[in-house]
Amino acid sequence: MTIGDDFAARSQASLALSTPIARYLRYDELRPVAAGIDHQLSNLRCLLAEAHTVGRLAVLPPLRLEARHNFGIASEWSWDTYFDLDASRLVGNDGRTHPLPFVRDLPEGRLNTRTVPPRGRLSGKECAELVVRQVRHEVFTKEVPLTNTPVFRLRPSATVLSRAGPVVEALRKRWSTGYAAVHIRRGDRLWGPMRWLTRPDNIRRRLRKLGIHEGDGVFFLSDERDAEYWSGLAPHYGMARYTDFPELVAIIAPSSPSTPDNYLLYEVEKEVVRHATAVVETFPLPRGERPQKTLVPIAVWVVARNVRRWWRSTRRFLRRCVRKSVKLAATATRRRRLARSPDK
Repeated sequence: MTIGDDFAARSQASLALSTPIARYLRYDELRPVAAGIDHQLSNLRCLLAEAHTVGRLAVLPPLRLEARHNFGIASEWSWDTYFDLDASRLVGNDGRTHPLPFVRDLPEGRLNTRTVPPRGRLSGKECAELVVRQVRHEVFTKEVPLTNTPVFRLRPSATVLSRAGPVVEALRKRWSTGYAAVHIRRGDRLWGPMRWLTRPDNIRRRLRKLGIHEGDGVFFLSDERDAEYWSGLAPHYGMARYTDFPELVAIIAPSSPSTPDNYLLYEVEKEVVRHATAVVETFPLPRGERPQKTLVPIAVWVVARNVRRWWRSTRRFLRRCVRKSVKLAATATRRRRLARSPDK
């Protein structure tokens, strides 16, 4: 498919798109960083939302994922491994469904280009064929002034669906009345009260308050790999994890023919969660995606997060003060030495 055909197929992806000339929007990160897949997906939504708003086609960015979330193993990441972007849709403010406004590559040849600085506003009347928005923050939504954000309906890839389907069927056969899903994130979030709130005994008390009682069928997804940790939950629930399904274990098995992909396992688990009768997240999700049930109460999360932010900013401020004081002291010492030295 040529770029022109691609544009014609996606011409309804934006209300503002009225010209037959293909126009593009690309984000250039001034400080490219790798991040988790949810983080990168949020950035992709931001790019697609702005492209939809101003009537342009977003240039699909490369997928850079952190190796630390994949047992320290780096790999060649691709959006198509986890999502079927061609079959995904967005719902505009008019309630109509549109294809995602994107292209995988720019057309050959030189394009009339305009660069937009961070936080700069972009109008749908911009005539340049290619607009390059510079972003310096790892969270794009903090630098892109979006007034309206469409609703995205991202479809998992065929790989994700083929792995998740048998697991969902097995869980439904095991618990005919349905199963709950609980996400326990511990690996990189054990600061402040989070370690205590995600202990097995506290999780049991919290789930009881949320209407999930002992003996219920629960599918747990977590980055906690310690088998002893799960011994505090297994006797109390009809528990299921990825370790109960060889097809899921094979995704991250070191002996597998392909590179272990913990991100693929996570996306498969998220698809299994989508079919659960009740979902409990560890922390509140971003605005607009927040579930009703969380292991960490919303008030506790807000206070702990703000305290942590305050402590980080205070620590940075103190470090700057110390560096400045050391510099001033060194300058004063040099001046005193010069003042005491005899004139030549």
